Amino acid sequence: STPTCSNARISAAAVEAAPRQSRPRRARLFATIVAMENALRRAAPSCPSAPDPTLALARALIACPSVTPDDAGCQALIAARLAALGFRCETLAAGGVTNLWARRGSGRPLVCFAGHTDVVPSGPVERWDSPPFVASERDGRLYGRGACDMKGGVAAMVFATEVLRGLDVPLRGDLIVNTVTDEESTGAGALASVAHGVAADGGIVPEPTALTAWLGTLGSLM
Repeated sequence: STPTCSNARISAAAVEAAPRQSRPRRARLFATIVAMENALRRAAPSCPSAPDPTLALARALIACPSVTPDDAGCQALIAARLAALGFRCETLAAGGVTNLWARRGSGRPLVCFAGHTDVVPSGPVERWDSPPFVASERDGRLYGRGACDMKGGVAAMVFATEVLRGLDVPLRGDLIVNTVTDEESTGAGALASVAHGVAADGGIVPEPTALTAWLGTLGSLM
């Protein structure tokens, strides 16, 4: 499975590690992330046999052959789900990359769910045990190009957003979702988002980290 957000200890450390923000803003950001975490815990399926909506979305995303820098329909799928929640969805197309920026509301602080929808080439298909763009479950694991990096994470953050809206969680700020392409090669997608004005006070990036939360400030956005 893929973690949808960090725990309260990690959240507190993340906010404390942002020295350029004012203390009141850091406190509001922390309260926003903790509210998100508590809502996701309450929404965890209590029945072991209940369908896993994150898994279903991951399967749909894997079915899109989004070899970098192509998006292959991933972001349209994500945008349709977020628009149904009342998010304003904007497609940012520039320099051969296509990004999605979705936001609901206009408050601060802003927490951003960020991820990429492109994948590296599959290589020789005959070396795969199952087709790379057809999701397959074996021994409790999901297989397919991008299942780990990072369509599983993108599915988790989209479903987390749906849970927060579905439970009408009163966040002390707003949530934005930003998905990009071309992450696997040049990073042009993230740069295009920044050039368009996409910014937030804090971010959650569900890249594969062996289910361990990592704090970081390096990269093109910083």
